[in-house]
Amino acid sequence: MKIHRRIIDAARQYQLLQDGTLAGGCGSGTSPSQSGIPVDDFLANSSSPEHAWHRFIENESRKRTIYCLYYLDAQLSICCNVRPLLTALEVKYELPCRDDVWSAPSAAAWNLLVQAPEFSFNEEDDIDANGEPKPAHGDLYETLMYLMNPDPTARPLGLLWYSSFASLMLVIQIQMMTRELTLASTFLYNNIRYNDTRHGLSIITEANRAPIMQALNNLAELMPRRDSTTWPIVVGSDPTNSHVGAALWHPVWMAWHYTAISLTHQDALLTSGIVEYSLPTAVSTAWELGKPRAKVHRDIYEDRDVMRVVDNVESVIKMLTSPPIGAMMRDSIGVSNGTPCIEDPFVTMLGFKACMMGWRVVRLMVLGLEQPFMLGSEILHLRMPSIYSVSAQVVLSKVIEAMSIGGGSPPGTADGHSHNKYLDELGTISATEAKYLEWMQRTFATRRIWPLGEWVVAVFNETREEGRDKINLLQSELVN
Repeated sequence: MKIHRRIIDAARQYQLLQDGTLAGGCGSGTSPSQSGIPVDDFLANSSSPEHAWHRFIENESRKRTIYCLYYLDAQLSICCNVRPLLTALEVKYELPCRDDVWSAPSAAAWNLLVQAPEFSFNEEDDIDANGEPKPAHGDLYETLMYLMNPDPTARPLGLLWYSSFASLMLVIQIQMMTRELTLASTFLYNNIRYNDTRHGLSIITEANRAPIMQALNNLAELMPRRDSTTWPIVVGSDPTNSHVGAALWHPVWMAWHYTAISLTHQDALLTSGIVEYSLPTAVSTAWELGKPRAKVHRDIYEDRDVMRVVDNVESVIKMLTSPPIGAMMRDSIGVSNGTPCIEDPFVTMLGFKACMMGWRVVRLMVLGLEQPFMLGSEILHLRMPSIYSVSAQVVLSKVIEAMSIGGGSPPGTADGHSHNKYLDELGTISATEAKYLEWMQRTFATRRIWPLGEWVVAVFNETREEGRDKINLLQSELVN
C-alpha cells in the first residue's frame, strides 16, 4: 500500500496524470483515427512511418500505464474497502486505442490499420469517400456521463468491440461510482433506521440504481457478448488463438457482472464499514461477512432482487467454470497439458465475492423447498408446491446448469472430493448447497498462478474443520 501511494504521489508531482506533459503536447497517444488528427498530418509530422509508429507506442504506453495505475487503485478500494487515491476526473487521457492497433507487429501493419477507412452500415455506396476522422471516445469522466445520459446531438461512441482495455476502464469507473453510492446509502440508512435488525437486501434506491444500470447496459451494447454470434469474430475463430481474445474480455465481463450484482446485493465489506489492508485478510473477512445468516439477521429479499442477482451470478459461474485459459488446455496436436489459470487476481476476487452473494441466494432457495426434520439429518421435508417453490427450483436449476458448463468432471467428483463430504462435515447443509460449495472450492483451486486462489481454498478448509468440530461436539452431547 505504501508503494502504491508513493507511485500515485509521484504521478501527481510530475503531472503524469494528464496528456502531453512529457511529450510536449504531442498528442493523447490514441491511434490517429481516434484522436481526431488526420492521418496524413500525423505521418507528416514524423520523418518516417517507422518513427511515427514508435512515437505512437511511446504515447500509448504512457497512457496505458496511467490507466493501469487507476485500475490498481480502484480494485484495491473494491477488494479491501480502502479509500481510493485516484478519481476519474484526474485521469485526463483519451481512452486506450483499439487492441489491433496497439498490438500491431510492425510499422507497416500499424500504418495500414490507422489509415483503414471507416465502415458505415448506412453508407454502403460511399465507404471510401468519408474523409471525416473517427471521433474520439472522450476522456474517462465525459464518456461515463454520456453512457449515463446519452445526448443525441453529441458525437456517438464508437463500438468498443476492438478495445477491451478501454471497456474495462469504463466498467471500473461505473464500479467505483457504485462503491461511492453504496457507502453514502449505508451511512444514511444506518442513521435513519439504526434500530432495525433486518433491512432490505438493497439499500440503494431504485431512483439511484436506474441511471447507473442504464450506463452499464449502454456500455454492454457496445461490447461483444460471450453468447452472441459476433463473439468468434472478435476473439478469433482459430481454436489455438481464441484464448488470447477471450482472455482480454474475461476481466471486462467479470467486472461488469459484479457491478450489476452489487447494485442490488451490496458488498458486505462496504456496508459493514470494515477496512482491510491486505488481500488475505480481505478474503477471510469477505468469507465471514458473506456467509448465509440466521433469519433474525438476514436481509429481506424481494422477488426482483433474487432474479437480478441470479441472472448475473449465473454468468459469473459460467465464466469461472470455463476461464479463457483454464486448468487444462490442448496443444496443436490435441494433447492435454496442465496449464493453471492465469486469471487476474483482482478478477478472481470479484468472482469470489459474487459467488458468496450467490451462496446466500442458493441457501434461501433451498430453505424455500426443504427443511430437515432434525439437526444433522439428511431426511428432508419437502414443502407443498407453490409459485415460490417452483421459482426456487428454476433458480437452483440455472445455478446447477451453469456449474456443469466448461467440461471436466461434474461437481462433486473432481480431485477425490465429493459434496457428501460437506454434508458430513457441515451437518444440516442440503445436497444442492453442498454441491455449490464443492464447486466453489474446486474452481478457485485451479487459480494457482497467483496466491489468491490458495487463500480462498484456505477459508473453505478452515470452515470445514470448524463444522467437523461442531458435529463432533453435538454427537458427544447426545451420547452423554
